[in-house]
Amino acid sequence: MKFKIGEKSGEAIFSSDSLEITKHGSRIFVIDKKVSELHERLLNPVIDGDPCYFICAREENKTLPIAEDILNFFLANGINRQSQIIGIGGGIVTDITGFAASVFKRGCSLILVPTTFLAMIDAAIGGKTGLNYAGLKNCLGTFFPADKIYIHTGFLKTNTPENLLNGWAECIKIALLADQQLYEMLREKQTDVNADIIHRAIAGKISYCQNDPEDKQQRQHLNLGHTFGHVLESLTGFRLPHGVAVALGIRLATHLSLEKEMIDAQTHQQINEILDLYGFPRKVSSYHSEFDAVKTRLLLRHDKKVDKDHVLNLVLFAGMHRVKIITEYDYGGIVDRIADLFV
Repeated sequence: MKFKIGEKSGEAIFSSDSLEITKHGSRIFVIDKKVSELHERLLNPVIDGDPCYFICAREENKTLPIAEDILNFFLANGINRQSQIIGIGGGIVTDITGFAASVFKRGCSLILVPTTFLAMIDAAIGGKTGLNYAGLKNCLGTFFPADKIYIHTGFLKTNTPENLLNGWAECIKIALLADQQLYEMLREKQTDVNADIIHRAIAGKISYCQNDPEDKQQRQHLNLGHTFGHVLESLTGFRLPHGVAVALGIRLATHLSLEKEMIDAQTHQQINEILDLYGFPRKVSSYHSEFDAVKTRLLLRHDKKVDKDHVLNLVLFAGMHRVKIITEYDYGGIVDRIADLFV
């Protein structure tokens, strides 16, 4: 699947058998340590003795100090702008590898091999990189689409139930935004991730990114559920999985849409029902976290979509498969709604 995001052309290459990455010049790998252990037989021929930086893929490691350590590893191994920087892992690895590749010598060749359902349809697609900073989710980042993305479905065999749930959240989001056919497929309660679902989800995301690479217009629709989801992740010390946080964020967006009479009760019910179908909770309480109103307000003020006057720009529903960005001045009302998720 070839794509173009802004002026950058790229390609998503699908495979269910061997993993073959064409080698051009020097290469260096950033790899999730656990993935390297689980898929040693698959990855060893690909790596072929090239230098590897192994990372424990946890949110607390998606930080500037770890990125700096990776950049030092690049320097120590003589990486230049013609070298291939290859990230193999889930969204944490693709985010931090993309960031490092984008800033090292002002940009190197980037190849991503996403190994989780979520990374395959979201984190590796679209060119956003991100680091957590000062307790804020993806506060630092760049726009840097990969040259090639290898989608190898064999990695899905070792995805945990939590990994898969994270991916289903983003898949449902794409279906709710614009893809009626994907929505109907998901309503049949898929139990296995198949190539058709991955293709449709990737194509859906690329359709938003291709003409808005820097997230200034239509691409902001992809933030459905994320303004609230990122707040919830930070409030729970990143114990709340990304997909669960996004699903709760979509529920909150649905509730606000109904309150503002942007949707009717039937649409509100339909959206919540598909999230229920895949087992997403309706509360944060199951993750044993306490609500902090002061911190919540602060996190909202630091949201990347807040404008110069600290006005929130929220993605809300205007119907099934239709969303609208609205401005919100009432921080207090939003804080109260987030608090309801902790009760």
